[in-house]
Amino acid sequence: MISLSGTITDPLNQPTQATIRLILKGVKTPYYNQPTDYVTNSDGSYNITVNYGTYDIYIKSDRKFYLIATAIKIDDSTVATSINDLVKK
Repeated sequence: MISLSGTITDPLNQPTQATIRLILKGVKTPYYNQPTDYVTNSDGSYNITVNYGTYDIYIKSDRKFYLIATAIKIDDSTVATSINDLVKK
């Protein structure tokens, strides 16, 4: 497990409340598991714990989910501390 914390911002770099959706990818059918949703605080801040695995990451803003990263592997060598760090790797 790893802990991630940070702030979700809008395209103008302003903090915004959003939903972070992580979908764990499986290695056999079903290839995707049920999504796990985390709602940020009203100021966009979040602090979540994520199990090891390979994930697709979505952010919901303005009532729509946007895929921001696919096949992001989280394991004991992951050093990311935020969603942004995971997406950049």
